[in-house]
Amino acid sequence: MRTWVWSGGLALVAIGACAPGARSDLDVRAGVVVSDVDWGEALLIGALGEFFGLETSVVGLYHQQGMPLPDMLMAAYLARLAQADYPRVAALRSQGRGWGRIAKDLGMDPGTFNKLRKGLDPEGVDDADFEEAVLIWFLSEYYGHPQDRLLDLRRVEPPLGVLIALDLAGKSGKPLDEVLRERERAGSWGDVAITIGLADDARRRPVRPCGGAEFRRGLDITAGVVLSDLDVGEALLLGAVGEFFGLDPTVVLIGGTRPPPPAVLATAYLAGLAGADIGRVAGLRAQGHGWGRIANDLGIHPGTLNKLRNGFDIGQADDIDFEEAVLVWFLSEYYGQPPMTVVGKGQPLLSILLALDLSSRSGQSVDDLLGARGSTGSWRDVAGGLGIAGSDLGKPAKPKHGHGAGQSGGGADQTAGQEGPDRGHGRGGRQDDDKAGRGPRDR
Repeated sequence: MRTWVWSGGLALVAIGACAPGARSDLDVRAGVVVSDVDWGEALLIGALGEFFGLETSVVGLYHQQGMPLPDMLMAAYLARLAQADYPRVAALRSQGRGWGRIAKDLGMDPGTFNKLRKGLDPEGVDDADFEEAVLIWFLSEYYGHPQDRLLDLRRVEPPLGVLIALDLAGKSGKPLDEVLRERERAGSWGDVAITIGLADDARRRPVRPCGGAEFRRGLDITAGVVLSDLDVGEALLLGAVGEFFGLDPTVVLIGGTRPPPPAVLATAYLAGLAGADIGRVAGLRAQGHGWGRIANDLGIHPGTLNKLRNGFDIGQADDIDFEEAVLVWFLSEYYGQPPMTVVGKGQPLLSILLALDLSSRSGQSVDDLLGARGSTGSWRDVAGGLGIAGSDLGKPAKPKHGHGAGQSGGGADQTAGQEGPDRGHGRGGRQDDDKAGRGPRDR
C-alpha cells in the first residue's frame, strides 16, 4: 500500500512500497489548520456536486462511507468523460484498480487527457500524479484561473488551502493575490472570511462554477442568482411543476436521488406528452439516456416538440438545450406570458421565474419587479415590499394554463393516458423533420 501526503509543496512523498497499479490514499487535509478542515471539505463536496451535476447529499454519503475526496473527484471526472455511471467507476476503484486501468476499462482514448497536461499518459502515470493533474484542472475550470497560476500556488498551499483561497476570491470579488495577502495579515482563512463578512453557512457553500457546463447533464438555473434566493426559487419551480401537472414533484427520483428541478420538469413533460408513467421516464433517465433518446423510446414524434420552439429539432439539441426549451415553454404557459418575456430579459431563468410569480400575485410588471430586485438586492426584499411574506415566496401562484392543475393527490399514475402538457393551448409552427432525437449521452 502506498500513502501519498499532499503537503504544502507540490512534491508528493511516497511512504512504503507498493505493487504497480495499487491505489493510493491522498490526505487533502495535510497542512491545513484543524479549524479549516471541515470548511474545506464541505466546499469540495459542494463543488463536486455543482460542477458534475451530482446530488451533494450523495457525494457526502460516499465520503462518510470512507471514499477519499480525491477519489470522488476522479470517479466523477472519468464517469462524465466516459459517459458511464458514477457508481460503476466508484466500484472499479473499490476493487483496488488504478486510475489508468479504470480509464482503459472504460474504453477511453489516452488523448482525452491532454487537457489535463500535454502528453499525459494515464497508463504510464501513477495515481497521485493523475489525481494532482485532475485537481488542478478542476479548480482551474471551476474558478476560472489559469492552471499555471494554480500550480504555482500549490507550491505554497495545500489543496484545501488553494480551494478556500479561490472560493473566497470568488465570493468577495477580490483578486486572488489580494485574498492571499489578506491571509498573511490575518493569520487564518477563518479570519479572512470574517473580514469579508461571510457567515459560517455561506463560507461552506461554494460559488457557482465558471466553466465545465459540458460535464453537467442538465440545465443550471442557479447561475447568477444570489445564495439567499436559491432555495426559495427552486422550491417555487418544483411547486409550479406540481400545480401544472397535478403531481407531487418530490416523489420524482432518478437513480434513487432527487434530480435538479429542470430535470423534474423535463421528466413530467415527457411523461405527460407520451401518456406514460412518470416512473418509467425517470427510469430511462437513470439508465443514462438523453432526453432525445427518451422521447424516441416513448414514441413521441419530433414534430410534437415544435411547440417548445418553432423549428426545434431534438435530434440536434443536447440535454441542456432541451431542458431550457421546456422551461421557457413551461413558464410561458404557466404564467400566460409570451416566450420572449421569459428569455428576452437577460436575467437568470430563476430570477425570471420569481419575477413572473410576483407579477402574477401583485399585478406589477415583470420589468418593474426586475428593477426592484436590482435595487433591493434580493427577491425576499422585493416580496416584503409587496406585502408577501418570505415564507410564501416559494409557493407559486395558480397557473394561467395547466395540464393537471387542480387535481388532488397527483402522482405518476395521473399522467398516464392523458394528451400531454401541450394539450389545447400550445403555440408552435411547422416541422417536417421526423427523425428520432437523441441526447448527447446517446450519440
